[in-house]
Amino acid sequence: MAGQLRILEGATFCICDEVGDLHHEGEGLFSEDTRFLSRFRLTINGKRPLLLSSGKIEYFSAAFFMRNPLAGDLDQDVLSIRRERFVGEGMQDSFAVQNQGMEPVEFDVELEVATERVPAKVFLDPLYDPTMSRIKS
Repeated sequence: MAGQLRILEGATFCICDEVGDLHHEGEGLFSEDTRFLSRFRLTINGKRPLLLSSGKIEYFSAAFFMRNPLAGDLDQDVLSIRRERFVGEGMQDSFAVQNQGMEPVEFDVELEVATERVPAKVFLDPLYDPTMSRIKS
């Protein structure tokens, strides 16, 4: 899917969209061939933030810079939103929301999280070969 970012460290990796959300099939937080997080979605007053820019910082981290949409009583572009993600033994996200306007504002920030633990299916033939029939000379 276009606009996806892949962040990885060892056997742990995250596939997300350009604003850092996980919500499409194939996106998620994976480790050792198991998806541990299938949905991770940030909203401001019920709407997704608007992307300014995003990208990998290192192979194991990414940064996402966004602005608020027109939502509720909140004017568009009043808030700047910075999201940083690190992947290693797990996944760590940090968020910073800053009021760029001159007046105080009230808004709702929601983070929707859904998990599932579904192991990948791998089929391997047994390595044990007592007759040595697999060995060719």
